[in-house]
Amino acid sequence: MAGYQWLVENPRILHRDISLRNLMLRKKGDKVYGILNDFDLAVYEDRTLPSSKQRTGTRPYMAVDLLEKKASKHMYRHDLESMIWVFLKITLDYEDGEEIANAPLRGWQNLGDEAMAEKKSTFLIRRLPLLTKAYQPLAVWAARMREIVLDGYRAKSRYEDFAVYQPLDEPFDDMTLGGFISFSKFKEILDISIR
Repeated sequence: MAGYQWLVENPRILHRDISLRNLMLRKKGDKVYGILNDFDLAVYEDRTLPSSKQRTGTRPYMAVDLLEKKASKHMYRHDLESMIWVFLKITLDYEDGEEIANAPLRGWQNLGDEAMAEKKSTFLIRRLPLLTKAYQPLAVWAARMREIVLDGYRAKSRYEDFAVYQPLDEPFDDMTLGGFISFSKFKEILDISIR
């Protein structure tokens, strides 16, 4: 996460395709390092020109509003949401490096944009399935990550509902989905002690 934050805050690059296949681990001695690869869809964050490549990514890991075609441009919070979907996929669907039978997120790769957005929206409002045995100590992280995505979309929906009837003084902070998906929120979650 720190490496991605540096990428956004310094050269101001958005990856735009964070997925299970684009994240790797490297072990050196007793330390394990996360590696983000495959920057072929990456752009500078301040890009203002429209692009046919604005909605990019690997569908099962894309942010919900990108799938719904509601986002005007790719933002760093879309990449953070993709990281959450990767984390959920790993902790819910894999045990000992193999995908389990009846994995909760299995088959999502075969869905179209609208069906995927609907499936993710439904997943967010339902009870979180049990994590696989090896990942159960990470349940508090999984629950909190799911919660910030849900709370962010709910905040945006409430804002849009009220804006229909009366102009609001402050614009909605879409960059962080109302302050719910940000580097500081991620850090808060990862700072929660696990057993």
